[in-house]
Amino acid sequence: RDLVRSRGLGDVYKRQVAIYLNKLKYSFNWIPYYGADGYNQWKSLGFNYAYFQPNYFFNESVPDSRLEDACQKALTYDMHMELEFDDNALNSRGKAYRLKNYMSAFKKHGIWEKKRLAYYQGSASLLTLKKSGNAADTQLYHEFCNFVISRPIRSSH
Repeated sequence: RDLVRSRGLGDVYKRQVAIYLNKLKYSFNWIPYYGADGYNQWKSLGFNYAYFQPNYFFNESVPDSRLEDACQKALTYDMHMELEFDDNALNSRGKAYRLKNYMSAFKKHGIWEKKRLAYYQGSASLLTLKKSGNAADTQLYHEFCNFVISRPIRSSH
């Protein structure tokens, strides 16, 4: 593994995989986590798309500024973004605000209008929000669904 890294062979293999997949008309995508090595070199590695993963939702010690920084980096390096959440978005679990912060930051920085989004939900979290019976959860469910279906970019791809 260290030999592959030191000689850059991993990069060569990624480019070879990209060529192969593109010949088959498949898309070669990467979702690098925040701080991943080479995240800003995704194009030179042969990826068709890279979706930057802020790693914000799950750890409350990660400050709100992480979303701002991740959006800026994604825009700087022409990356798309990932929105992530799990059952902790339920009102009773106290992290609904973090899901709302993703939606707000993506709109504020133009990600919502101009970039592709990948969505990660732990288990069946969206369904859990819908069926929880809590009015705040139902409202968040509808807010998220509206966020997804009303995106201007949906009609252009």
